[in-house]
Amino acid sequence: MKICLVAPVTRWRGGIHQYSVQLANNLAKTNEVQAVSYKSMFPRWFYPGESVKQSGEIAVSEGIAIHEILKYHSVMSSFKAARIINNSIRPEVVDIQWFVPQHGFILIPLILLLKYWFRSKAKVLLTVHNVLPHERRLFDGLFSRLAFRFSDRLLVHAEKLREEAVQHFRQDPRKIVVVPHGICADAAVAYGKCEARARLGIKQKHVLLFFGFVRPYKGLNDLIGAFERVVERFDVALLIAGEFFSGLAQCREALRNKGLLERTYLFPRYISSEEVPVYFAAADLLIQPYVKFSGQSGVTQTAYLHSVPVIATDVGGLPELVVHGKTGTIVQAQDPTGLASAIETLLVDDDRRRQYGLNGKKLLETELAWDRVTQTLVEIYAELEPISMHERTTQESERKTPQNESRKVHIL
Repeated sequence: MKICLVAPVTRWRGGIHQYSVQLANNLAKTNEVQAVSYKSMFPRWFYPGESVKQSGEIAVSEGIAIHEILKYHSVMSSFKAARIINNSIRPEVVDIQWFVPQHGFILIPLILLLKYWFRSKAKVLLTVHNVLPHERRLFDGLFSRLAFRFSDRLLVHAEKLREEAVQHFRQDPRKIVVVPHGICADAAVAYGKCEARARLGIKQKHVLLFFGFVRPYKGLNDLIGAFERVVERFDVALLIAGEFFSGLAQCREALRNKGLLERTYLFPRYISSEEVPVYFAAADLLIQPYVKFSGQSGVTQTAYLHSVPVIATDVGGLPELVVHGKTGTIVQAQDPTGLASAIETLLVDDDRRRQYGLNGKKLLETELAWDRVTQTLVEIYAELEPISMHERTTQESERKTPQNESRKVHIL
C-alpha cells in the first residue's frame, strides 16, 4: 500500500516526533511510505522551552522519501504539499498527525486542496493525539471542528478520546477508530538499577520518577504534595527529569519550603532519547499525576519497556493504558493524599511492584507492539471507505435533534 504521512519526522524532538518516526519506520516494513514534514513547526513564543532546534532524534529508515515543506504560518506551503502528494507521491492513504489545533491553519487547507482542488482519490485520515489541547487558545475549537469534519476518518488512542470527539465536536462515532499507541522512545535497556542511580547520584532506597516536559496540566505540584507525605515514612527520592515550559523557579521554591530539596534530583532540561534508559532504570515507580488531559502518553510505554509500574490519574486515556491492579494504579486527579497512599502501598510491596512491571512489559510486547499497531492501521487504511459529505452533513443535522442525542450515547 502507498501511504503518505504528514508528520514532524525531521527538525523536531520529543514524543510526537518519536512517535511519527516509529510509525513511518514500522509501516515501511511492509508498505511504500513517504512523509511530508515541516520546515518550521511553531513560533518561538509558542514553545517557551530552552532546547535548541534539533534535526531529529530518531533516524528515518532508508527508503522513506521525506518532503520538508510545511510551515506553520504559510498556506502556500499547504498548496505545495498538496501538489506533491497528489502529483508525485500519489498515495492511497494520507495519515495526518494532528497534535495542536494551531496547525489547522495549514492542515485544513491541505485537506481541502487534496479533496476538492486536486480531487485526490486518497483517503485522508487524522491521527488525533489530543482531542482537546493541553492549553487552549483562540480558534482551537474552530480549527479542530473543521479538520475533523473534512477528514474521512479520525484515529484516536483511547476509547475515552473517542467519546470526547463525539461529545465536544459532534462526530459520528462510526467515523472514529481506536488504535493502540506504540512506544515512542525504545532505546535498549542498558543499565541496572544500582548503576543508573550511581550515575544520577541518587542515594535513597526508593525512587519516584516524574518524566517529560513539565507543563501545568501534568500536575507536578500534586506530586510534590504527595511526596511530602511519603518521605515521612520512607527513604525515598523524587527524580524530576524534563524541560520546564514554565515554573522552574516556583518548583525549586516549593521543594525548598517543604524541606524536600535534598531528596529531590532535578534535571530541568530536555532528556534525549539516548539518555532515557538511565532515568527509568533508576526508578521504582513512574508517577503521572495529570490534572487534565485529552490524549494518551508515550511515557507510559517507556516505563513498561523498563518494567517500571505506573501510578497515573483518572484523566484522558491514561486509565485505558495503565491497567489498574495489573500494570499500575489509577488514582483520582488533584488528590495528593490519595496519590501518597497509592505510592506507599506499592513501596511496601516489592513483589507487587515487580509483577506490575512484568505485566507492563508483556502488554508492551503484545497489544502495544508496533507490529500489531501497524497491522491494525493497514487494515483500517484498506477497509474503510470515506463517508460522503452529504451523508456526513445529514448525520450532523440529525444529531442535533433530542431523539438522536440519546442514540449517540447508545452507540458509545
